This record gives sequence, structure tokens and C-alpha cells, in this order.
Amino acid sequence: MSIRFTGFEDEMFESFSRFHKDPSDITWIKGRMGLFGKKLLHTGLQALDSSLYRECHVGVFHPDDDETLWVAFGPAELDDLLNCAHQTVSLFGSGLEVYVRVGSVAAIDLLRRNVRSGEKTFIQIVTAMPEPFEVQVRERTRRAPKRFVVGPPVLRLAPADVRDPTSSGFSELVRLLAEIRYPHFSMRRRLDRNQVIELGGTCLVEEVLNIMTAFQPLVTFLNEDPVEIQRLEAEIRALQAQIDALGGGTGTP
Repeated sequence: MSIRFTGFEDEMFESFSRFHKDPSDITWIKGRMGLFGKKLLHTGLQALDSSLYRECHVGVFHPDDDETLWVAFGPAELDDLLNCAHQTVSLFGSGLEVYVRVGSVAAIDLLRRNVRSGEKTFIQIVTAMPEPFEVQVRERTRRAPKRFVVGPPVLRLAPADVRDPTSSGFSELVRLLAEIRYPHFSMRRRLDRNQVIELGGTCLVEEVLNIMTAFQPLVTFLNEDPVEIQRLEAEIRALQAQIDALGGGTGTP
């Protein structure tokens, strides 16, 4: 499939200041985001996980939220996408963000179970992830039966905090995910406006695909059956015990 994506111009970023006043701006940028999404989907994401990345969905956050356009990647049906961990790219006035997003009740329940039962695997995944990135927890507020508004971050963690299960930041992450009724979890990497413009079309696609490829092990982990996570954790413990018995490891007291 031949898709011609030429990047984002400076005027597109300027248009966010009048975002909800001129519908033609929304149509213009949504069209470009759609091309960007299809380019990412067909040149890289489907090769990462063809069973998950079936479609890209373009949308606009509600005026009550950030003035942002997004393209999300996952199952063909939007409801199915929202019920699993998936990757999203957002465009706004100051740049672009790539992030792993977990927001629905079903997806958050799975995240809670997997982080709790597969803590070592989670730590290994984020330790291998190239910096910079940031983990955020936000609180969602129900406005209508099927309408939630995502609030500002209540927790922001740097890589060092996420990689250390003994840190106060990691403990706070686990606590908030358990205590907030409707939490929203994301791991994010930002590209500023000038960088996005300078990269242009092809180079921007390559840069974003590199970020999404690095994030993919986390997506897979968060969508995994908890029983499988427990099996992998048991294998890790058994392997560590063998290494310790041979005198090749420090072990954990």
C-alpha cells in the first residue's frame, strides 16, 4: 500500500490556538493524522503484532480536555481497542507524544493483576526500555454512562523510579492504581514541535516507529493472561535459583 505522508507544517501547530473555533482546521489536521497513522500501521506496527494492530482510529479530545488530535492503534473496533493496552500518537500545539495507554476498567484490572503478579517481568521490560520516557497516572471522572474526562497527572515518574520496586515512586504507582476507582495509566515519550517539523515525513515515521517498537514489550505484557505471567515469573525464579546454586549470582535475600 502506497501512502504519501509529508509530515506536519508549522501552521498546523499554530492552528491549535483556534482549534475549536475553525472546523476546517480540525478537518485539515485529522486528514494528515490519518495518513500518518496508516503509514505507521502498514510500514511497521503490523509487523510488530499483526493480531493486535488491525486498524488506526483518529479522534479529537473533547474541548474539556487538552486540545489534542490523536491516532490510536489496535483492534478494528474502537470498543475493543479501548479495552486493551494499546499505543497512541497525539499531536498538539507544542509537539507530539507517543504513549502506551491503559484506560478502561477492563484494561486497568488486567494491568493491576499483571504488575502485581509479574513485578519482575515488568521491571525487566522497563529497564530495557531506552530513555527518555515518563510514566503518568491520571484520574478519570465519569461525566455520562460512556463518557469519562481524564484529569491532569496525579503521579509522574522518571525511568529510575519505575525501574526500582523499592522506590517510593514505584510504591506510589502501585497504590494509586489500586485506590483510584477509574485510573488512567500511560508511558510517554515526547517530541517537541521543532523536532517534529524538522524530521518531516519519512524520518518522522521512522523515529516514531522506533519509539513504538521499544514500547511494544510493555503493551504485550499488559495484555498478557495473568496465568501466563505467573508461569514466566516462576521460570525466572527457578533460573535464578540455579544460577545462585552454581555461585554465578548474588541472589535475593
